[in-house]
Amino acid sequence: MKKQISIFYTLCSTREEAKNLAITLLENNLAVCINFINNIESFYLEEKKVIESKEVGIFIKTTVSSLRIMNFLEEHHPYKIPFITKLETKNTNEKYLAWIEKKKI
Repeated sequence: MKKQISIFYTLCSTREEAKNLAITLLENNLAVCINFINNIESFYLEEKKVIESKEVGIFIKTTVSSLRIMNFLEEHHPYKIPFITKLETKNTNEKYLAWIEKKKI
């Protein structure tokens, strides 16, 4: 049976936090590949004040169950209330899926 790939997206406040989270995921066999997007500008309201910050976006490619990833991220994420979402994947190329099949996660 072919493994299904899922992509989860979350954010960290620094590249170092993102790197630590990525390494933890990989060392626990919870991801096959992780990508960063640096210098994301985020804006949100906090106590009626607009807050601006820089963040690092993290894309986590995995074949592990959604519940397991969500629980792990909530437990190990540096944010008290992290944004974590699963992105829908469609039509992933066969060569990449074959590469994932060989991974031990």
